[in-house]
Amino acid sequence: NSPMVFDGTNDYVEAGASNATITGNDVTYSVWIKNTDNDAGYILQNQKASGSSNLTLWINNTVGEVDVLVWDGSSHGTINYDPSINDSQWHHLAFTTTSSAQVLYIDGIAVATGTLTFANASSSDLFQIGRTGSGSQYFGGLINEVAIWDEALTAPEVTALYNSGTPLDAT
Repeated sequence: NSPMVFDGTNDYVEAGASNATITGNDVTYSVWIKNTDNDAGYILQNQKASGSSNLTLWINNTVGEVDVLVWDGSSHGTINYDPSINDSQWHHLAFTTTSSAQVLYIDGIAVATGTLTFANASSSDLFQIGRTGSGSQYFGGLINEVAIWDEALTAPEVTALYNSGTPLDAT
């Protein structure tokens, strides 16, 4: 029940094989973060190969945005939200995808959408929290309430998880 603390230089969590974490094309990531770093850091990365993303949620403080990388089978597409959340406050991030539609939510509000193709290419490489699979771009701050669904949650379901800033138990 305590948040995971990441120093931005070498802390991360290995959370098992990517192909056991995401098994289809409908996915939702939900996570609470409190960012305290000023550079780029990966929050959640599902890999398709060592150091290569299948579906990634990350924060790029060097340009002040939240990004999601989506693998389409041959290249990555990006969904992003430009205003910085580098304010040392807790924020709820949620991202939903189907094989052809994405929504990024911050604090219960849809802030970016996309119509990228998501071609799940998960591998036996690790799902990681707090860094890229290649061992760079470590997240600096706190991460809590990580949840992943094998369905794209609806906007009301994401709003319920945000719960006006008081996290609900994701189970």
